[in-house]
Amino acid sequence: MIEFNHVSKTFGDQQAVSDLNLHFSEGSFSVLIGTSGSGKSTTLKMINRLVEHDSGTIRFAGEEIRSLPVLELRRRMGYAIQSIGLFPHWTVAQNIATVPQLQKWSRARINDRIDELMALLGLESALRDRYPHQPSAGSSGLGMSLVDKRLREHFGDDYGISVACEPDCFTRITLRLPLEEDA
Repeated sequence: MIEFNHVSKTFGDQQAVSDLNLHFSEGSFSVLIGTSGSGKSTTLKMINRLVEHDSGTIRFAGEEIRSLPVLELRRRMGYAIQSIGLFPHWTVAQNIATVPQLQKWSRARINDRIDELMALLGLESALRDRYPHQPSAGSSGLGMSLVDKRLREHFGDDYGISVACEPDCFTRITLRLPLEEDA
C-alpha cells in the first residue's frame, strides 16, 4: 500500500533520509524505530506530503504521491500525532468535533456523536471538558483515536491509512480495533 523507492530528503546540508527503500503492505502493522534525529518523523511526514522528498518515489495505493493533488492524498489518510495535533485551547470534545463542525452537523448531532464515541471507547465523560494538556498522554491518544474514527466514517473506503508519529501510537492502534469491529 505504501512504497518508498530510493527516497532521500535533506534539510540544508543535513541528510534526514538517505536512499530509503520500504514497503508497507495493506492491512499490515509496521513500526519505525530509531534514535532521535534518525528520520522517522520525516519519513512519516513524506507519506502525506507534509514534507516533500528530494529524490526517489513514494507510492500510495499504487499511485506516485506527487501525481495526486495534496488535499486528495491527505483525505485518504489520517495523521495522528499527540498534543501538537490537538488545539491546546480547545477541550477534548471540541477537538473531536472539528470534522463534524466542518461538515456543518447540527450541535445536537455533534454532541450525540461525541458521547457515542467516548462511550464506545470507555472514556469518562469528565474528559469531554478537559483540555489536551490535562488528560494523560494516553487519554490524548484516545481523543485522536476518535478523530481518526470520524475520518474513517466520513471518507469510507477512500480513507486508507493512519500515520501515528508518537510513542503512544500503540495505544491508538490497539484502541482502534474495537472501533473498526463496531463499524
